[in-house]
Amino acid sequence: MGDKAEIEYEEYKIDDKKVVEAIEKQNKRKDNLEELVKKFVLPFLPAKSLARFKAVSKEWNQWISRPFLTHMQSNFFRQFSGLFRQNKQGTISFISLNSNAYDIPQHSLDFMPVFVNLISACNGLLFCQGRFGGTYYVCSPVFREWKELPEPSQYHGEKPAAVLAFDPHLLNFAAHFDLICAIAGPAIFFEIYSSRTNSWRVSHVECFSEKGLDMEIGGFYIKGYAYWMTESGKILVYDVKNEDFGVLPLSADSKMGGILTEMYGELCYVCGSDVFEHGCEIEIYGGLDMTLKRRISLRLPDSIDLVGECRMLPCINGETLVLLVEGTIICYHVRDERTQVLSRIGNDPEFRYLPYVNSLVSLSCQIE
Repeated sequence: MGDKAEIEYEEYKIDDKKVVEAIEKQNKRKDNLEELVKKFVLPFLPAKSLARFKAVSKEWNQWISRPFLTHMQSNFFRQFSGLFRQNKQGTISFISLNSNAYDIPQHSLDFMPVFVNLISACNGLLFCQGRFGGTYYVCSPVFREWKELPEPSQYHGEKPAAVLAFDPHLLNFAAHFDLICAIAGPAIFFEIYSSRTNSWRVSHVECFSEKGLDMEIGGFYIKGYAYWMTESGKILVYDVKNEDFGVLPLSADSKMGGILTEMYGELCYVCGSDVFEHGCEIEIYGGLDMTLKRRISLRLPDSIDLVGECRMLPCINGETLVLLVEGTIICYHVRDERTQVLSRIGNDPEFRYLPYVNSLVSLSCQIE
């Protein structure tokens, strides 16, 4: 009887060594999972989410605060996060696509040394001009950092047709950017600022001047090219790397007042129709010939008075389109065909809007 009891005891006897090994293995698996999250999840999250995750632990706080994570996030997070908005009195505000996920510390950009006008935006950076002195600035809203640019050699006008070009790259450790300004005269020429040299230079190319090629303020940058809408409805193109230019005509059927954005991996012109009984139509033109690629019939929320015009607002890419109808800003998510009311702000054509990416890009980041 005793022998049998000992056999049963041996069967259920706990091996302390195996228990310790199992615990160590579990802890190692947990550590590995945490490392995977830190390296392969956090860099793809918006800045506001990362700020909240600093509270998870002291270790996470240290990791998220490292310049290396800042650099990685500015490379991998490219989602359209909201719109900066400025009225004719100069007041600046920020409209978030999702206030729980995307935000900045100061919506009014009060950290800037002077009152500024918004000109252009690119991958988390903003290009501004002093409202009274005309000085140029580039700033990072998340870190409340700003850089004053030297005075250009050419006169760019009261409303410069300047495009901010910032391409986050794993090797672009110092977050270098360029500013391309198209200047109209007897011929159109281009003056370019480089943060690498902290200086301006005039490009060797000149574009023939024709009637109606006066550019609108700001512009759009994508994949090494700067684009400007012109008064005649044509699109002026500047190749930043090869220093060349071209002019793209819009389709005769397209409506004026649209926006330039990226869809289907290429430049597209998006415009809205007049509002009809149940909504409006969005037309998308693309390709070298800027022909009609797609027409979206969009049903608007019942709370909106279905009169007036549908004004497209600038955005980053084709995943999300933003429009202004009777003082209401509406976001249309193209993939799942869903509409979202962002803000009711009043219908003022003088308001200027810039699309924004909630990126951790820093103007003073040094990789450790």
